[in-house]
Amino acid sequence: MVCQVTGNNETTRKITCKIPDEVMRPYFPCSAIEMRKKVKADRSKANKIAGEGAENALSDLKRLSTCYMRLLYSGEDFFKDTPPKKEIDGPNALLEIFKRIELT
Repeated sequence: MVCQVTGNNETTRKITCKIPDEVMRPYFPCSAIEMRKKVKADRSKANKIAGEGAENALSDLKRLSTCYMRLLYSGEDFFKDTPPKKEIDGPNALLEIFKRIELT
């Protein structure tokens, strides 16, 4: 999953990030493999499960938290001056959120 994160006041620039399965897994009652099987068996039921999981994830992910991120590129690849140009808020993720801790 890919998302865009901002600072706490939403006036700072957005950063496109990849969210791995380990971070998203608690919001869904089954694994991605099981979900693909459900889609083949009953698409409408699978869509309902996915929609509910996504709604719960969005609700939680909107809360202020500390996110630990890592660059998805090697330093050499990231600083290359050749196309395609890497945009921090573009459609492709530059960072991966590998851990998230809610602020209390």
